[in-house]
Amino acid sequence: GYAEACLNLGVAHMRLGQFALAAKAYEQGVAADPADPRAHLYLSDAYAKLGQEAQSRAQRAEARRLHQGRE
Repeated sequence: GYAEACLNLGVAHMRLGQFALAAKAYEQGVAADPADPRAHLYLSDAYAKLGQEAQSRAQRAEARRLHQGRE
């Protein structure tokens, strides 16, 4: 679906070193499927590459919380 396409686009941008574009794609993925821990984890990685440490930590914490809820 749309959320998966956003994540795939973000991965492509990350591989090209386009971290701001990756973050935007991942943000759209999070908005489309906020319960997917992968979207939050990937967004965390993009924020880290952009030096946005607080946002990165917040997204990583949300990914962890969602992942634990699925187990």
